[in-house]
Amino acid sequence: MKTKEPGTYISLRTPLLDQTVYIVVDPEGLDRLRIDYGVDIGGLDKDRDNVLGVTYGPTTDRDGHTAFLLYFWAQRHKDKASLVSTIVHECVHLKQKLFELVGEHNPSCEFEAYMVQRLCDLTFESVTELVTDEESETESGTEKSDDVR
Repeated sequence: MKTKEPGTYISLRTPLLDQTVYIVVDPEGLDRLRIDYGVDIGGLDKDRDNVLGVTYGPTTDRDGHTAFLLYFWAQRHKDKASLVSTIVHECVHLKQKLFELVGEHNPSCEFEAYMVQRLCDLTFESVTELVTDEESETESGTEKSDDVR
């Protein structure tokens, strides 16, 4: 996977609260987010080699609004399946942080499942705007021949 346009990110609103979640897929986007919104990322190490994704927050932007950060290292994912599984993993962490923020300690199983599903839908939609599957692009740009020699 690779970033379509390095340094870009997307912000979305969470379904549980009126919180902002920033979706970032490369180190340049993280730097730009810090400059644009003054998002405090504390000790987040954007260059850690063994991590595919991180959920960070709650934190604040320069206006004092509560925000969360989902950071996916796009180039570390070999394919869409790897990216999707990381999105699900990080959305579970985001759901946990949101529930903690509002004091929800005993949600129903169905409420949790719908919450994770909605967060995954929103996140996957955002991430697919920011990344591309290199292999798919290469294959679509070449003609395949049935001629076997």
